[in-house]
Amino acid sequence: MGYPPWHMWGTSQTLNLSAAATLQPPSPVTQQLARVSYARPETWRFIFWAQILQSSIAGAGGGINVSFDLITGLGRSQVKIPAFVEFGFPIIGTPATDNVQKWTTLAKEPPRFSGDTAERMTELFVSQDIQCSARVTFFAASLTTAQIEIGCGFAPNVHVRPEWFGPPGKQFRAGENGGM
Repeated sequence: MGYPPWHMWGTSQTLNLSAAATLQPPSPVTQQLARVSYARPETWRFIFWAQILQSSIAGAGGGINVSFDLITGLGRSQVKIPAFVEFGFPIIGTPATDNVQKWTTLAKEPPRFSGDTAERMTELFVSQDIQCSARVTFFAASLTTAQIEIGCGFAPNVHVRPEWFGPPGKQFRAGENGGM
C-alpha cells in the first residue's frame, strides 16, 4: 500500500547547532520539511513552529533565526517565496530561551507597492505542489550551542474523500480505508 499521500505534508526535525564568535557572517543550515504533490489545485492551510529545546550559552549576544521558504506550483508555473514565515530567538546570556516555542498559522504579506504601509496577513494559498524548507541561522558573540526543533504542516482547506459518498454499507467508517 505504501505511505498515505499526506505522509510528506509536514514533519518536524531536531537540529544541533553551534556558533562561535567570528567576523564572518554565519552560514545557515537548510532542512527540507515538506513536499506536497496533490495532482490538482487546492487551497491550503498551514502551521509553522520552532522551539529551542536546550542551549549552552557562554556569553551574551546573538540569536537564532528561522526562515521557512516555500516553492508553490500550479499548472506549469511555480513561485519561490523566501522567508514566507520567520521566527527570531534572541540569546541574552542565560538558558532562559530553552523550551520557548513559537508557532503561527498566518504569514505576513510583503508590501504591494512603494509606500504601501498596510499590514496584510494570509492564512490560505492556492497550489497543487508545495515544497517547504527551513533555513536556520545561528549567530553568537561567543562559543554557544543550541538544539532546536523546527516543523511545518499543510492541509487542504476542504478535504472531501470519495469513499465518504459510497453506496450504503460502503461509506467511510474510520481509519483511512476503513469504509472500503
